[in-house]
Amino acid sequence: MRRVFAVSVFLSLAAALFALPGGPRGHGPGWMGMGDAQVTADLNAEVSSILDAYSATQIGSMTVADLEKLEGQLSVAIQKEAYVRGAAMASFALPGVGQFRTGDTLGGALFLAGDLALVAGTIVGWYYLLPANVQFGSLDYLNAPFSTIETTWKSNTLAEYLPSIAVAAGGSVAQMLLRAWSARQAEADARAAVQSGKVTFQPELVPLFGPMGQGMGAGVRFRW
Repeated sequence: MRRVFAVSVFLSLAAALFALPGGPRGHGPGWMGMGDAQVTADLNAEVSSILDAYSATQIGSMTVADLEKLEGQLSVAIQKEAYVRGAAMASFALPGVGQFRTGDTLGGALFLAGDLALVAGTIVGWYYLLPANVQFGSLDYLNAPFSTIETTWKSNTLAEYLPSIAVAAGGSVAQMLLRAWSARQAEADARAAVQSGKVTFQPELVPLFGPMGQGMGAGVRFRW
């Protein structure tokens, strides 16, 4: 009975979740909208297809085996979304990480190297465009009193700091664009891996009350 109740609750929650406008994430473009709409659309389409297959069957007439099969199918659909979205978000957090997760080692290395080069270039450019009196050659940051350092920094005008500020701002924008590019590429690679069967998922039956109070959820397992 506990299994029947757990599966029934799972299916009820799943139905309510996907009935929300915009899919399981609700309204809005998600994290910067990068691939989020497509991932949600793919998941909604797959879940709708799964549920349509059972539309003519009343839940009361379904066997426990039928319910477990349906739960497993829904868990695979959710795992696919989590894999695709996770790869994209990983590359947005640190370019290249999503590529490593999808098996694109070369692409991941290039994105990661590009990000490191961009960060290093921004820091170097920012430093060398600072006024000369606040650079290391003119100001002893290790031994000078904090009051002296503070006074020196405040002695310059805003216009003298503008070149450094511009480099820092430009570097930040460039890094965001690189993150977006890497995330989009990782998301596309992850979807291709799922569609080609390179990455597969196992149906998971989640008990209502798991060990250590984990409750209901959908675990993710990948097989290459």
